[in-house]
Amino acid sequence: MRISRSAILIVLGGLTIFFLGSSYTLWFNDDLIPFGVGIGGGSPTPLAAATAGASADASESVRLTVRESGIVALTARQLHDAGLDFAELSSKELNLTKDGEDVPFLVRGENEDAILYFYARASNSPLEALSVYILRPGNGQEMAQRSVQPDGPGSASGQHRFIWEENRFFVDYAYGEDIWMGPLLMASDTWTFLLDEILPSNGPAVLTIRLFSNAEGPGYPDHHAEILVNDQTVADHKWDGIKHETITAPLPAGLLSSDEVNTLSIVIHDDTGLASETVYVDDLELIYEGRISVAEGQATFVSDAENILIDNARQGLMVFDITDRQAPVHLTKLHIEDGMARFAGSNSARQYIALNQTESMQPTVEPAPAWTKSLRGTGWGADYIAIVADVRGFHEALEPLLAHRRAQGLRVADISLEQIYDEFGNGRRTPKAIKNFLAHTAVHWTPPAPTYVLLIGDATYDLTDQMPGKNRNRLPTALVHSDMGGYVASDSWYSRFDGDGPQMATGRFPAQNAPQLRAMVDKTIRYEESAATEDNSWRQRALLVADDEAPFDDATIDLAQDLAGRGYRVYRLQMSQSENIHYNILSVINQGVALVNYAGHGSKGAWGDEAVLQSSDAQALYNGARLPILTAMTSLNGAFAEPQIDSLAESLLRTNNGGIVAAIAPSGRANNYQMLPLAGAFYDQLLSGESERVGDALYHLMRTNASDPSSQDALVALNLLGDPALQFYAP
Repeated sequence: MRISRSAILIVLGGLTIFFLGSSYTLWFNDDLIPFGVGIGGGSPTPLAAATAGASADASESVRLTVRESGIVALTARQLHDAGLDFAELSSKELNLTKDGEDVPFLVRGENEDAILYFYARASNSPLEALSVYILRPGNGQEMAQRSVQPDGPGSASGQHRFIWEENRFFVDYAYGEDIWMGPLLMASDTWTFLLDEILPSNGPAVLTIRLFSNAEGPGYPDHHAEILVNDQTVADHKWDGIKHETITAPLPAGLLSSDEVNTLSIVIHDDTGLASETVYVDDLELIYEGRISVAEGQATFVSDAENILIDNARQGLMVFDITDRQAPVHLTKLHIEDGMARFAGSNSARQYIALNQTESMQPTVEPAPAWTKSLRGTGWGADYIAIVADVRGFHEALEPLLAHRRAQGLRVADISLEQIYDEFGNGRRTPKAIKNFLAHTAVHWTPPAPTYVLLIGDATYDLTDQMPGKNRNRLPTALVHSDMGGYVASDSWYSRFDGDGPQMATGRFPAQNAPQLRAMVDKTIRYEESAATEDNSWRQRALLVADDEAPFDDATIDLAQDLAGRGYRVYRLQMSQSENIHYNILSVINQGVALVNYAGHGSKGAWGDEAVLQSSDAQALYNGARLPILTAMTSLNGAFAEPQIDSLAESLLRTNNGGIVAAIAPSGRANNYQMLPLAGAFYDQLLSGESERVGDALYHLMRTNASDPSSQDALVALNLLGDPALQFYAP
């Protein structure tokens, strides 16, 4: 969701020369100022307070992770402490890159006092990983410099861009680039925001408000918003539908006060007749004329003045021309006197960033491991790939399962997620790196291509862990948009290299810590080893539960008949006959069943409105190694990407002395009538005799239905929580 450049220019046509021509369009580069901050680029960490991860050994490279756009500084001492081996801090010794492309940098000072500066461009989408720069020994690109000795008095006014955004709510049913929203307003609500970070003059301005409306009705309009600045109405806007909506309002000269705090108010009126009127504030943007000052930190501005004046400048003030983001230019020969800096402009609109040296931003500095064997090298081959998140104890907890798979004759590869990020994501912790890696293995590793992929680590939709919550994003999932469920977590996306469905059977152990992972590993091994025991009668039993609607009863009866014909003793529980079946469900599972299927309405943590089975019930299960496979073809039961709660499937999988061994369930809202046939189709695959492992059955189900448009929304949300190589034993 981005502002339309052409629409803005039309609005500005009647305004003064301040907003005309190319000077305005210079702002329309989204990496310019980070969301959530305004003039000055926020509050960067002072240079003296910076720390870096220490390492006794030399590192081949360091990762520099940035959250904000602006000028970043690194000292030679920091880089030595991080283990980076170089003789001199210079472009002759070091190479800086972002996404594989060279980034120019500037060095000031010598030896241990040398400081490296570069212009960092942060990712501005909460759906993308943080930006990462890689610094390594090599031949780098020196930043260009330009003398700007002033030749006259300077103009102290420039154009500024203020952006505010608060990513408070994840609205999964939205669409586009931005599905994180700020405050939620209902009809007759007024939201007031203090514009206390701007330093305006008396010139005109342009205000842009971006909203998301999440309700609609039969008439027009559905929504009515009034925008006020300093209690003066600047826009009165009506619109229809569930959608992103952009409101643009030109502000006349003199409306913004240079002496007092300015206020912005958004009023959601209740005169549309829509009973459930709700509107999210996404972000706001203000382009205005104001004084150029570095009193509050880094200042980014546009000016076409012949000479430019900057207030609150100290000796050593740094100014960069960032009109070309790929090739910033360091400006020299500034005149600094009595707290004012003056330099020559370019007689055309240019974009600058200015800062006192102590206001440089600090990235997160991490030594990158020196991987002994590149994943792009020769000699690799595997049937079974375990991708392991960088969490203490994960590799050790997983090893018994890997040994178990090797003993079964599978070629096993245990791959660190961090190595995938380094080699296939240029250091960025992005799902795209995992997909790039798997695509590489399918083509370049020793045939046959990998069949099974096990992801070790829980995921959340909060890619950068900015929300409070008990669950961290250990190993990301892909967020894929579906028409029914909005954005859903989809692990099958990782091996969807073409339009024919996934090419690898993928599952996940959604573990936050090593004890949770050990529980899943132990249960998987015990489940397979128990096949050799004498008492296997439980493997011939199945539990089918139906919600209290006729289609769910009918689907359950059909599935029961099918399973009975394949040798199963079926326990069928229907809410339409008795809503009080909670303890019956627990009792049957505790006695031991091989399969559990639920048909009905679901939520993240329960079955049906009656919650006949819920996440807290996992602790009441003590079925030991008699572990069923759960199929819950209903909404949200497999919502493993929640930062604040555990889904029903996760809770049943994580419990130690019982629960389930694997779950196939959707991660988001789903159309139950699309989902219902998939349960029968899955069991057809699983019991056909062609699928020895659970992942095979789900893989073939997805491949078989890849060309069916009616099932794509359901399939993209369907995930396997468990080991895709889990061996299945039919009656």
